[in-house]
Amino acid sequence: MNSVIASPTEVYNEGGGLKTNWLPIGGATLLECVTTADDAKYAQAGCGTTKNLRCTGFGFNGLLPEKAVVHGAELLIRLKRDGEEEIKYLYPTPHAYPRLYWDAAEQGNGILVTTYWPSVFTNWTHGGRYDKWGCSTLSRVIVAKADFSVIVAAKWATGVGSDAQVDQVRMKVYYTPHPLRIDIAADKSPLGVRGHVGQNRCRSLGC
Repeated sequence: MNSVIASPTEVYNEGGGLKTNWLPIGGATLLECVTTADDAKYAQAGCGTTKNLRCTGFGFNGLLPEKAVVHGAELLIRLKRDGEEEIKYLYPTPHAYPRLYWDAAEQGNGILVTTYWPSVFTNWTHGGRYDKWGCSTLSRVIVAKADFSVIVAAKWATGVGSDAQVDQVRMKVYYTPHPLRIDIAADKSPLGVRGHVGQNRCRSLGC
């Protein structure tokens, strides 16, 4: 199985109400702060529940073969809390975060992570090569959409004494270059089967 990793080219601070904004620390923009593993540059939000940090513009349309079959996706993220108050990803609302987004809407059930954020910058991985993030399907058409995104949101366990900090966000997509078609038909060979992949017959089985 093949895989490709991409960084976002756009980052948005979304969500209303009393949720707190993600702010760029050490860099001019949120995008600059979440696309390098530079611990001096990061996105930061404090107090209560954060807004959605939506990262998009991964460019998978130009990175995946035209007939690729997508099997799953991973979020590669570097994060920490700054302060004594425990922080977790936001859940359930009723969905968990991190969560996928496309066609101008959040999709699937997200990834349920109950671990508290560490007190030093740490690389975390969510999802997997066969993980569709609670979506009914995850295809090349979907990940190639211009607004295919991953959303990060956090919430304090109690009180408001810490800041949530995200240092780097990347997405990894697992795929095979093209569908593999295997047809099995009855035959008079010693093994009783005839197999072929595409137009290439299986000689090693005595077909």
